[in-house]
Amino acid sequence: MNRVVSRVFNIGVGALSAGLLVCGNALAQKVYYRYHNSQGQIVQTDRLLPDIVPLGYSVVSASGDVLQVVPRELTKEEKRERDEAAAQDRARQAELERMRKWDQSLILRYSSAEEIDAARERGVKEFDTRISILQGSLLALKTQIETEQGAAANHLRRGRSVPEPLTERIAELKAEVAYAEGAIDKLQRERSESVMQFDRDKVRFAVLMKQAQTALAR
Repeated sequence: MNRVVSRVFNIGVGALSAGLLVCGNALAQKVYYRYHNSQGQIVQTDRLLPDIVPLGYSVVSASGDVLQVVPRELTKEEKRERDEAAAQDRARQAELERMRKWDQSLILRYSSAEEIDAARERGVKEFDTRISILQGSLLALKTQIETEQGAAANHLRRGRSVPEPLTERIAELKAEVAYAEGAIDKLQRERSESVMQFDRDKVRFAVLMKQAQTALAR
């Protein structure tokens, strides 16, 4: 009989302990929402209404500990300013990275301003050679066109139609002329940009050398 009573007592104690544990967990999980209303007063509630969310709020425990802070939603103007500031920051970072790579490239490629001048002259000569070759080809093409057009004119003077192969040949030569002229224009622009880039490199290299000398003098 005593064993039965003891067993029942132990079961009761176990059930009570389990019940207290469940209650304790429920209390531990209970959270509240704290925010400022339109009058600036602090409000705390156990239910978060949808119209409160844009205002921003804090999630607090039953003991008053702040578990999470949710900021208020930004206005359209604030979002625009934020996005503009982020875009400007990205642009600044991109420019800093461009300058870093440029400086690194200059230091690796050159040891003096004279080397930059020599590289510029080599680059100019290479462009001039390619342009000269294309100009020679262009002159030859135009001469061929004149010859073919002369042949076509002879056909017309004799009252005959211009043969289709000859017409096609003239059209092909004109297309080649247009391509060569475009290639020459492109190379001339690239030549000018290359010269300007070498000039920029020389100026920047002088700045880097001055910075290095200043650092060594300290």
